[in-house]
Amino acid sequence: MRALVATTISLLVCLSGSALANSRGWDSSSYPGEPGQPAVGCSVSTNDDFWTCLAVRCEKDGALGLYFLNSDGGLNGSFSIAIDGEAFRVGQQPAGEGTAFPTRLTGDVASIVARLKTGRQVRLVDTSPPLNEGFDTIPLRGSSRAIGAVEAACAPAGGTPVSAGALLRNAAGKVSIGDLSRARDCAFAETTGVVGKVRRGGPGGGIDGMTFVDDRFGSGFINVEPLSGPDLQARRATLEHLLKAGRRLSIGVHGCGAGGRVEELVSATERP
Repeated sequence: MRALVATTISLLVCLSGSALANSRGWDSSSYPGEPGQPAVGCSVSTNDDFWTCLAVRCEKDGALGLYFLNSDGGLNGSFSIAIDGEAFRVGQQPAGEGTAFPTRLTGDVASIVARLKTGRQVRLVDTSPPLNEGFDTIPLRGSSRAIGAVEAACAPAGGTPVSAGALLRNAAGKVSIGDLSRARDCAFAETTGVVGKVRRGGPGGGIDGMTFVDDRFGSGFINVEPLSGPDLQARRATLEHLLKAGRRLSIGVHGCGAGGRVEELVSATERP
C-alpha cells in the first residue's frame, strides 16, 4: 500500500506545469512509470497537496482505459460520473501492472470517454466518502485535444491496433460477435457477403451502419446499434475488427418495419 501511495504521489508531483499545475484543463504528456502519453484532467481545487483527477490511457488491446486518482487514497465502491448532467455509473478495480495510475474505472468507458471529449464539466457524485466541494468537479477544457492525442496513439494509420487475444471468438475459434440488435418482432435472416463502406455516427465516432454486398441479393445498408452489455471494450474491438471494407463475413440480420426494409445487424462472424 505504501508503495502504491508513493508511486501515485510521485506521479502527481510530476504533473506540475501541466494538468495538476493549472487544474483547469486537460493535458497529454509523458509521466514517470506510465507508458505512452495519457490524458489527465484534475479538479478545480487541485493543489500540490490535494487532488482529484481522471486519466485516459491506451490499453494493451488498443482500447481506451479510464482511471481515477485521489490524494486521500481513493473511494469506496461505485459512484457516478456526471458530464453536463448526464450520469454514468462506474465501478472500481485495482489497475494492476503496466500503469502508474492506481484505480481503473469500469462501466461504459467508451461512452464516457466520448462525452469527456465533448462536454464542459464533470462532477463526481454519490461518492463514499463524499468529496469536498471543488474536488468533485473537473473542467473539460482541452479534453478533446488531449484525449484525441491518446486515441491517435492507440490507432496509428489504419485503425485501432488490437491484440488477437482481445477479440471475441465463437466455439470454432473464429472472430465473432452477437447480440448486436435489441429489436423485437422483426424477421431474422442469415447470409454471407462482403463489407462495403462503413459509416461512423455513433457515440465517440463508433460504427452505426455499413453497406453490405450480399452474395445473393447485392448491396444494401445495414444499421448497427450502439454497443451495450458486458465486456464493452472487447466487443468494440471485435466489431471494429470485423466491420472493415472488403472483409468477408457471415451475418445475422433483423428485418424490421414494413416489409422488413429496415435492417439491423444482429451478429457477424469472419469467413475465409
